[in-house]
Amino acid sequence: MERYQILQKATRAFEAFDESLTEKKNSVFGVVKRLMRSAFLEKQTDEENKLNMRKALSGVYRVKDSIAGCSSQAVQNVVKQVFDIRNEKEGMEPGKEDLWKLSYEEILLYYSYIERMAKSSNFKRIKALILEEDKIIEESKKKAKQEREWREKERQQKEKEEQQKRLDKMSMSERMEYEIANGEGKDIEYYQKMDDYGEEKVLVAKILKDYWVATGKWDKKKASKKQKEKMAKVEGILQSMEG
Repeated sequence: MERYQILQKATRAFEAFDESLTEKKNSVFGVVKRLMRSAFLEKQTDEENKLNMRKALSGVYRVKDSIAGCSSQAVQNVVKQVFDIRNEKEGMEPGKEDLWKLSYEEILLYYSYIERMAKSSNFKRIKALILEEDKIIEESKKKAKQEREWREKERQQKEKEEQQKRLDKMSMSERMEYEIANGEGKDIEYYQKMDDYGEEKVLVAKILKDYWVATGKWDKKKASKKQKEKMAKVEGILQSMEG
């Protein structure tokens, strides 16, 4: 995940925290970070390091008095709000939350962003800015979606107009060939209206035969009963014109 994406994730999470998180002294955040770093071993996999991190963080719930000179309750509050680990048992298995899908180093970076925001002197102002940013992002997404839809609609209209221009320049036979080849079920539609074309029906019959031969539908051994009937009618029209 990119750094800016981790920052966005941290700011969204920070918006939900209560103000007690900002009342902690710098040393409390330092204690939590040291616990997180103590879990890392180069020989371990990333998943093993993350599980050890969870175990180290959940271990704060075993302590009743102080941790490295900080109130255990203060440290526990940071662990609970930032990592959603609420007791020792929750830290003994891999986390299912989205946060724990990040890598070990990405979680450290995430925590660093939270730490910086929590240490800010104006907690309420940061929350207000995050909410304002959310509104801007939503409006931007909405406008982007509308623009994409408008562009797609414009593209489709332009494509339709260009296609019509191409069709207008085609001869009757070229147009029939194009529509049968590019329109789903157009061959059946032309077949059903073949008698309406009068003297031109031989042209329709020829185009249909050529299309069915090219697409493997002019196979007297494999064709269905209905297809054989169509083939017989087309063949009959072509033979009558030859005679």
